[in-house]
Amino acid sequence: MHGTNLPHGETTGAIIQAFHETYEELGSGFSEKVSRNALAIVLRSKGLKVGIEVPLQVSFRGQIIGEFSADMVVNETVLVEIKGTTGIEPYAEAQLLNYLKAAGGGVGLILNFGRAPKHKRLVMGDPLNSLPSLRNAIRGPAGQQANQGSPQPLERSPNKS
Repeated sequence: MHGTNLPHGETTGAIIQAFHETYEELGSGFSEKVSRNALAIVLRSKGLKVGIEVPLQVSFRGQIIGEFSADMVVNETVLVEIKGTTGIEPYAEAQLLNYLKAAGGGVGLILNFGRAPKHKRLVMGDPLNSLPSLRNAIRGPAGQQANQGSPQPLERSPNKS
């Protein structure tokens, strides 16, 4: 599979494969939300855990100064941003890097459902310890599932183990 020698390469490879599968069937021109939801269906059908609009807080000097929602988080280790533009713009790369920074570092993908499917993999910090702040928020302090009020919690497809 694509990129399996990279940290979380099996997951990113599965996401990229699902992205191309989704693009071939759905095409371009839809809103990012529509493309994201279609991709989530494909990823879940492959047994991957997918969170949609996953909330993350931004801290500065120990204080929370803002929040944002990541388009998608897959297997609690890869942050995914969905775009629908002509190409992957520098602002999108900066946005993903900032999201990764807020998540404590890790692996991220930009998936562009533009006229031609394009993707880019970015890493910040330690890719082997991907998204530690996000995982802590999802699991809670003692490893329990937190954020029960999230718009859509991480879940595994019911037909896969």
